[in-house]
Amino acid sequence: MSHKKAVKKKFIVKLSLLGFVIFFVFAVVQILDYSLIHPVAITNISEEGRVAWQIDMVRVDRNFTAITGWAFIPGNAPADMGIKVVLQNTETKQSFELPTTLTERDDINDQYADDIDYSKAGFLSRVNHQFLDLEGASYDIYIKFISRG
Repeated sequence: MSHKKAVKKKFIVKLSLLGFVIFFVFAVVQILDYSLIHPVAITNISEEGRVAWQIDMVRVDRNFTAITGWAFIPGNAPADMGIKVVLQNTETKQSFELPTTLTERDDINDQYADDIDYSKAGFLSRVNHQFLDLEGASYDIYIKFISRG
């Protein structure tokens, strides 16, 4: 009987350790996702007026810079498109695509009352400060649209 209890305890310990390792790996992946930026070339800049957009906030804290807002092309469902935030250094013209997460914004449908659901047009982008020169450089913010169709 005690042998069965010892086997059960070992199994529970191994299962707990496996759960901890999986949790740790997901945490590391999440941290890396907010740390990785990708150099990109900015092309095909849309003319003013075709894209509806708003930057709600640029928050700079001790370790990260966060940019929130929304963007979409009127008449096109945001669910059919992905959004990435791109920062371009105003002096060197180097451009970086930031890790960006889409967010739900029910308030957008109140402003644009047509038959299309624009609530999935929100975004949150965060980047670690070590990848930006916030002391000596200025950045323009661009929105990159990615067609999912």
